[in-house]
Amino acid sequence: MIREVSLDEISDGKLYTDNDLVKAQTSDCSGCRAMCCKNMENNIVLDPRDIFELLVACRELEEQSKLLEELSFDSLITSGYVALNLVDGIILPNINMKNESRACSFLDDKDRCKIHSHRPGICRMFPLGRYWESADKFYYILQKNQCYKEGLAKVKVKNWLGIEELEEYSQFSSNWHKYLTDVRVEMANLSEENRQIFNLYNLKTFYKTAYKAKNLIGFYREFSMRLRKTRKELNLD
Repeated sequence: MIREVSLDEISDGKLYTDNDLVKAQTSDCSGCRAMCCKNMENNIVLDPRDIFELLVACRELEEQSKLLEELSFDSLITSGYVALNLVDGIILPNINMKNESRACSFLDDKDRCKIHSHRPGICRMFPLGRYWESADKFYYILQKNQCYKEGLAKVKVKNWLGIEELEEYSQFSSNWHKYLTDVRVEMANLSEENRQIFNLYNLKTFYKTAYKAKNLIGFYREFSMRLRKTRKELNLD
């Protein structure tokens, strides 16, 4: 999601790498009312890895057999877990908020995350965010006035993210961001009808068509093949 603001407006003004220490440790969010998981509207935008992980998470939920008869991207939509919205001109999925409580659909009745080990990338980073120096190079930032927990402690960025395959994940994030950046440039010259055609194509290619991979390393390989093919078909290279 593109934000036209300065670094100082939204963060402590510093740029962090994986090995840097940052004041983000919430001590398991003890005493927190999960404010960061409520009233987020459609801001938790999901990339293809997030959807892959959500489907893994749903297989592990005890009630999944009642909610998702057939695990797929479409079932996440029909079950109300995920919604589709326009993000800077491109239709992308996001975590859905419950109508009554305005809370994340994956929060339990005690305001704890039911899919914590498979949570989306935006959730993993919070209260960190990404600052893109270029279309395919980013740093982490500590967002201001976002986390309601007091007394945050220092923690290494990579430990806070808790992603074992961090190098592959970082490369995936860069490739996906550059792809979306390039696509937005191309879409500026398309008719409304052709933009709609592209959005359907994009959703089918990267989200609706199931990944055959059994783990995240396999997912990254399969995603990379789809991305290379798509960039060639769209003349983005």
